[in-house]
Amino acid sequence: MSYDSFKGLVDEVSPWLKAVHWSGMCEPLLYEDSLDYLADLSDAGIRVRVDTNGHFFRSREFIDRLIHTRPSEINIAVDGTDQKSLAAVRGPNADFQLLVAGIRLLVEERDRLRSKLKVNLQFILSRPNEHLTREFLMLARSLRPDSITFKAIRLDPNDRQACRLMPRSARYRGYQKGPTGIWQLKGEMLKQCWAIRSYCVIGWDGTLLPCCFDLAGDYAFGNVFKTSFKEAWNSDTAVRFRRLASSDLPSIPLCEICPVGRNENNCWEFDLKEKEGQNGHP
Repeated sequence: MSYDSFKGLVDEVSPWLKAVHWSGMCEPLLYEDSLDYLADLSDAGIRVRVDTNGHFFRSREFIDRLIHTRPSEINIAVDGTDQKSLAAVRGPNADFQLLVAGIRLLVEERDRLRSKLKVNLQFILSRPNEHLTREFLMLARSLRPDSITFKAIRLDPNDRQACRLMPRSARYRGYQKGPTGIWQLKGEMLKQCWAIRSYCVIGWDGTLLPCCFDLAGDYAFGNVFKTSFKEAWNSDTAVRFRRLASSDLPSIPLCEICPVGRNENNCWEFDLKEKEGQNGHP
């Protein structure tokens, strides 16, 4: 996404847009230019949350620049409590020592600069790490974030390789075996999606999508670089999709794989700033 295209989009939506979730299928801090994009969002009065694997907090200079872009929250994926467990989830290139050192530096600089930045550490529960919840809680307390989140892993039930990461404990799974032996999401599907009228995803090429589960763009509303955001948001395709998602959610195949439209909680967040004894783990 070019900077000019991004800036034009921000100028259009800033009068009414409340928040941006800076995330995606890859690392959003991979390119340092992204810090300029984050700064523009904050300058426009838009609340920003950044998701990251935490492997780019390598220098005090980079962290200071990031903090000065004024995101409201940084969510860091910490899916292991040592090199072995982290690599089992994140791959062989994951570096536990680099991750931990970066988090310490981030919190240190946040406090030194007296920033209001909230730091959250996320632990996605999977087979390689499901037995390490207490260890993660201990690690998190030593790193001094504001909060931690335990989250059930999301998988493609038809991908046998991916399903090897399914937790053994039913307590930590967002899935259950169906009548045919195939994994399916827990919980009854709701009749409507609460997020569909206030949330969307914009791809790097400007494609406007209904949500982050439409990875292939099968339900694309339009392209915000070819028309205005307002035109794409109010396209016939978008209006039909939202009408259906607000009245007959089970009829949309995309929504069958999404946990948001179900009455099952797959995420647990704990505020570490509360008094000792008020926190726990799933």
